[in-house]
Amino acid sequence: MRVSQGHKYSSLSIYLRALRSLYNQAIEKGIAKRNHYPFHEYSIKHGEPSRRALSSEQFKKLSKADFKHGSAENIGKCYYLASFYLQGINWMDLCYLRYENFTQDFQEGPILD
Repeated sequence: MRVSQGHKYSSLSIYLRALRSLYNQAIEKGIAKRNHYPFHEYSIKHGEPSRRALSSEQFKKLSKADFKHGSAENIGKCYYLASFYLQGINWMDLCYLRYENFTQDFQEGPILD
């Protein structure tokens, strides 16, 4: 994968950080040797993520959309709105949230108007 092939630095850095983590685990388990560590002389470049946002009109349309309960569209809508109302919460943090993590006020239901 190369930036010259149309990939972005942010995508490349995600893959390289995962690879670096696996290599570090292999060193800890004695599978790989530290003197062969490929990241001594290479720094992982970070790119600026491209921000994509809905317009106000698109957001209102989405929040009022009525999808079948349990459908992929409705689940996606719920995740998107949860992320929005939680001020852009990290995707993995959102995935780990449980009902018990919310206060009573939130459990009674936010107003989505």
